[in-house]
Amino acid sequence: MIELKEIEGKYFDLMAEEMTIKEFENWVYQSKRLEEELNKDEYIDLISINYNSKSAKDEISKFLKKIDKGRFETVQLLNLLDSIIEGDEREEQALMKMYDFCRAGYDFLGLLGYEHGSNAVHSSDCYISCPSAKELAEEVKNWILNKQIVLTGELDTMARTDKWHFIDNRSEQ
Repeated sequence: MIELKEIEGKYFDLMAEEMTIKEFENWVYQSKRLEEELNKDEYIDLISINYNSKSAKDEISKFLKKIDKGRFETVQLLNLLDSIIEGDEREEQALMKMYDFCRAGYDFLGLLGYEHGSNAVHSSDCYISCPSAKELAEEVKNWILNKQIVLTGELDTMARTDKWHFIDNRSEQ
């Protein structure tokens, strides 16, 4: 399974507003692993950020530009797919996110996003767990793990759209 470095995970928690700047700052000062993940100059730069300034989030973003967003997107998508496969308490939310991902350019999600995800979005009051969604999620997960689908984490600038770019290595069947 693909894993994020601790700093990558914390950064994306911050960007997704699952963590406050204050919590991020506390983590920076308390983390022992952080010094191992960064070189000395990077570590000093990170602890030197003024986390109380209004531009703290931007400063953190500039510092962490080199994080592989494609890897983050991959981990995030795999976690959502696991929720659908396992039918856990986040399954409905994960299906809704599949719909969002389809609309954002990940059209390889096909029926999982446009049908099952759309149903979860538009009729969540009568949502029920769907076995075929599980099968589709397993198929998509296999594509990702086998590198048949590679998420880049970048917008498709060649198509001049605001759609997310991915590499499709699946052979036509």
